[in-house]
Amino acid sequence: MSHPALNLTFPFSHTPFAYRYVWVFFLLMGLTNSYLGWRSLLTHIKDNEALKSKYRLIFTQYAIWTNLPWVVMGAGILSGEANGVLDYLVPSSGNMTVMIWWILFFVMNYALVIWIFFAGGAEKLEQYPGLPTILSGSAASIRIVTSVGFIFVNVFAVVIYCYNPWAHDGHAYSTIFLTNFPIFFSVFFVLFWLLGSWLIAFFGGWTKLAKAYANPLKFEGELLKWRSAKLTWVYYHTCLNLGANSVGLYISMGYFFHLHHKNLFIPWSEIKAVKGEMLWGTTAVLHFEKVPQLQLEIHEKNVHRLKEMANNPEAFKGFVD
Repeated sequence: MSHPALNLTFPFSHTPFAYRYVWVFFLLMGLTNSYLGWRSLLTHIKDNEALKSKYRLIFTQYAIWTNLPWVVMGAGILSGEANGVLDYLVPSSGNMTVMIWWILFFVMNYALVIWIFFAGGAEKLEQYPGLPTILSGSAASIRIVTSVGFIFVNVFAVVIYCYNPWAHDGHAYSTIFLTNFPIFFSVFFVLFWLLGSWLIAFFGGWTKLAKAYANPLKFEGELLKWRSAKLTWVYYHTCLNLGANSVGLYISMGYFFHLHHKNLFIPWSEIKAVKGEMLWGTTAVLHFEKVPQLQLEIHEKNVHRLKEMANNPEAFKGFVD
């Protein structure tokens, strides 16, 4: 039985297709991310069948975990029990399908926290380096990320349930939020920029690289600007500057993304490279002597250009053309 449409102030509620089917976009995004993550992982374990089997099991569980909420949401909408995606932003409406989704959401998050902290989950994930998820790295960093995520989820839930700005139900906060949207958005954007950049640098591994290879001096030489690379699970898309000389490899972030990302200069003697393969082609996977748990993946066309710039046979040693 279809429920009456909620009187929502959010703009998408006036776009029936987006209102009803945007969950498909998020599901496809999740599935695509899972597929690309698995392809990336195969680069490092393709010759080890026993390890591949173990990784396949844990990665399948990860893919189901991240995509299940969108499947349940879609089922509720397609069955007619919910009118659209934005219904799920108003759990106080009393819609049973919406409440079931929120219960599932909380059960999944609390189960994850219990597994990470009390059932050895952090230690287990630590044994599977290279997983393209935010829950990777040392057990300590996995616990920190889980704690931050758990706090954020619970604060978000309280705000949505008690102070929902999209439910036009006569409360003053809805009008305040809408009339002062530019101010709220500006504050959110600044906080997101500051915190998000730090989280990416810290948990993606850039901070660890900077402790070992930070370079405050300006790089003298040609730079390949607006290039892409993948550091552990973080994909830096068209925001990197790459340089090379006879001594080593230079890496920096573009001007607008430089916050919390110090410039790096890594000697060739401390870089080992192996050939990798991702969906978009052949890559060089770089490992660093001082931070062996991290790996940087660069497309082969950039590697060839950097090797020419370095003019040193030690550059990208181990990478097979």
